[in-house]
Amino acid sequence: MRLPEEIVPVLNETLRHCAPGTPLEIWRGDDHHQWISNFAALADQLELSELIEDDLPRGFGLVCHALGWEAACQCEGWHAFSNKADSLDRIYAALEEVGLADEASALKRAAAVWFETGGDLDATAAAYSAASIPHMCDLDRMEHMVCYFVDHADRLFYRR
Repeated sequence: MRLPEEIVPVLNETLRHCAPGTPLEIWRGDDHHQWISNFAALADQLELSELIEDDLPRGFGLVCHALGWEAACQCEGWHAFSNKADSLDRIYAALEEVGLADEASALKRAAAVWFETGGDLDATAAAYSAASIPHMCDLDRMEHMVCYFVDHADRLFYRR
């Protein structure tokens, strides 16, 4: 198992946004209170990088899409559907892979309404809210995601 060399600069930049003492391999950090902010910083840096997702271990794409989506929604609301339209299939797949299939389904329904109505905020919110989702709160979803990343780090972030 080895960390891909090309990801090291991204991880080093990520550390600039993490608490002092955070290890380069942020998923090895022992302060679980920092996991969400550390992985969110990694998602940001991955989106800013010019690395080719398919050339990296799968976990980096999952972080980029799943947590990148959460950040986009917090900043842009439902407009994130338009701004991330080219990535929606990867976002849904990432959410499904980390165990949030109900969230992915609800977002697919909401996206369909968003695009069909030309961006009707109320209709989109109603379509999303119609689903009964176990991790409806964004903090619950993010905690679930980062725990998945930490629990499966050896499989997700390294080359064999």
